[in-house]
Amino acid sequence: MSFKDWLVPREERFFDLIEAQSANVLAGATRLAAMVADGADLAAGAAELRRLEREGDRHVDGVHDALNRSFITPIDREDIAALSGALDDVLDHTERAARHLHLHQVTAPPPEVARVASLLLDQARELDAAFKLLRDPTGRAELSKRLAEVRRLGDDAEDVATAAMAHLLARDDLRFAIKMRDVFRSLDRATDTAAVAAGVLRDLLVKHT
Repeated sequence: MSFKDWLVPREERFFDLIEAQSANVLAGATRLAAMVADGADLAAGAAELRRLEREGDRHVDGVHDALNRSFITPIDREDIAALSGALDDVLDHTERAARHLHLHQVTAPPPEVARVASLLLDQARELDAAFKLLRDPTGRAELSKRLAEVRRLGDDAEDVATAAMAHLLARDDLRFAIKMRDVFRSLDRATDTAAVAAGVLRDLLVKHT
């Protein structure tokens, strides 16, 4: 059985659902990057991320419903649920980063925040492209390259965030450092879970070659 036949026997609905969830994650990462870049309306940015996060919850419900209807092998169902859950985690942590920026009124964050947000956006773009390749059985090589890029971007984001926090803690403004710790922690978890999503999909490709 081919990977595509295993994934969606005689129906395309699962592709549509997982692509919709991935697109929503991309929308969230895009909004956060814009929010960090201008910092003009933190309340509006946080509200939009909250709306997208709630939409993401509805996508998860749709994926789980499709899995329950379409798959009979428990291991496979759990793997796909893990993939959907990882995507949901990316959006959850993206929303939390926006919420912390708003609650702490960080209108002028350190430049490293924009850098990590940009890396998260790049990860979301790569994941979105990878999920679209699931429809194409000839796109396995490109899909694998995109998944590797997601993990590389996550490593870069961790390096940037770690160095930024070390610099902030070395300054005299401990209160600001604590505020930014909340932001960087959420961003770090968002990039980590993006890498987790890539890893789950990579494992699925290996198991169902």
